Amino acid sequence: MVVPVKGWLLWDFDGTLGYGQGGWADAVQRVIHKEQPDSPITLDEIHAYLRKGFPWHAPESEHIGVAAEEWWQELSPVFVRALRGLGFESAQARTMSAQVRQAYLLPERWHLYADTQPALKTLSSRGWQHILLTNHVPELPQILEQLQLTQSFAAIFNSAETGWEKPNAHAFQLPMQWIKSHNPSSAQQPILMIGDNLKADIRGAQEVGIPGYLVRQPAPTENVLFAADLEQLIAQFFRED
Repeated sequence: MVVPVKGWLLWDFDGTLGYGQGGWADAVQRVIHKEQPDSPITLDEIHAYLRKGFPWHAPESEHIGVAAEEWWQELSPVFVRALRGLGFESAQARTMSAQVRQAYLLPERWHLYADTQPALKTLSSRGWQHILLTNHVPELPQILEQLQLTQSFAAIFNSAETGWEKPNAHAFQLPMQWIKSHNPSSAQQPILMIGDNLKADIRGAQEVGIPGYLVRQPAPTENVLFAADLEQLIAQFFRED
């Protein structure tokens, strides 16, 4: 039986549906341990150097048409700066920075939250269509494939490909335009954003008129709709009619 479309859910990926174990700091630490197996450098020490320099730290800037190799090359100064700050010499830091990409993309680093697949299936059965809208690396399609998540989405919008980072309005307008062009009746269907980042996901969506649901990362001082996990999200906000 074909379920009528009730509406559209825009999903963030990293931190919402899945995660890379230890984030960027873990990838850098893996490179360090390859060079120095007994290094005492902690994830917190590494993370302190990774708080700026990524594309999503400057969402007002577009990077349309940037190929994967160029995307990673633009991150090289970030990793070199971090490694230099952690005590490595310049030449060694440059060599090590080139290894972060491979460490970040290791298949064993990537996981789905236990409630992800059940939530997507439940919402699909109730007529909700899923679109992925995320700030991520160029290799996201391969990560989604290995997690068996690709088939869950009607469309995927990844900042490394579109050139726009959330919370920039352009990032949200792309899936809105796609929905309108592919579904003539979509004007009567709601569009909602679900993500773990208050600024990028929720506030960014609200700026273009899309309601948002914050998950996994509470913002107790903010007036936002929040659910601790996707099971709670469905129970609170997506109850069956």
